Amino acid sequence: MPTAAVLNSLKALATDVDLTLMTAVPRSILSQRIEGEFDLIERSVEFGMRMASPFDVLVRESTEGYVEIIESWDKLVDREASHIDEINPDFMLSNISFLSIAGAKRAGRRCAAMCSFTWADVFRSYCGHASCADEVLTRLWASYNEAEIFLHAEPGTPMLEVSNLRRIGPIGTVGINKKDAIRAHLNLDSDARIVVCDLGGIMPGTAGADLPQIDGLHWLIAGEPEKERFDVSQISRLNISHLDAVASADAIVTKPGYGTFVEACCSGTRVLYVEREVWPEEPYLIPWLRLNGCCAGISRESWETAAYGPELIALCEQEIPNTPLPTGNQQAATLLSDLMK
Repeated sequence: MPTAAVLNSLKALATDVDLTLMTAVPRSILSQRIEGEFDLIERSVEFGMRMASPFDVLVRESTEGYVEIIESWDKLVDREASHIDEINPDFMLSNISFLSIAGAKRAGRRCAAMCSFTWADVFRSYCGHASCADEVLTRLWASYNEAEIFLHAEPGTPMLEVSNLRRIGPIGTVGINKKDAIRAHLNLDSDARIVVCDLGGIMPGTAGADLPQIDGLHWLIAGEPEKERFDVSQISRLNISHLDAVASADAIVTKPGYGTFVEACCSGTRVLYVEREVWPEEPYLIPWLRLNGCCAGISRESWETAAYGPELIALCEQEIPNTPLPTGNQQAATLLSDLMK
């Protein structure tokens, strides 16, 4: 949830900002990331993509969903405009709902967008072969171009179709390294390796049942383990945040995704990623991570058979370069603060 870091920077810069979030993410998750008070409207505007698993997109169902959106476009935009009028904001930031941007435009409200990709990028990657693709993409790109500015976080897709881009550095929150405290809590040896497994998303987790057993290595996962294992612990039982768990780890096993890649890299944590191939950010995230951090890739088959132990050990033995800073947090906050004046 890298956007939280930008919101925290904005609230520190513009102390008179009252923040209202409209999202389906629970307050319990948001409160771990966003400092201070905020109002919450628990509501989801769009579905993004229909997913069969953390890796697999339901292409037919996703295509049909976007066709329904396009066919009901005016009705949906009117609905969003009505919701926005009820909230009565002075300014709106979309990450990255195209319907919210279109609704703000129709309601005459000021709006900016911010992300490292767009849903048009994702739709084109997975559903670009569909007969409706041109119509869907034209509508989505037009919506993104209706924002006053689109803050384009590094690293990200090129977004050549977006004319209002303002490029900013990486965004995200850097956790606190609490490795010694974790080792003490779990009664681990002083040289035990700690590895987080997290397949990404707003509410991450993995069952933990098929993680390889490796001597001297302890796994941390967000979800409840499917079966008891001496070498697997749930992060919530350690009384630390997920961010701090990642910052404390020798490595994280994950899939390519902006938040995990950037926040792990800026925290000095090695990344072992499961290749996704079709995900549109992957050709831009991986080169950035190779340049700025320490990483290696494994195949989907290697992940599913838990055969990546040697690659993980080799990665943990690599030296970590100087970590980059999430410079985009303050850049975005400054740009947004100036817009709101």
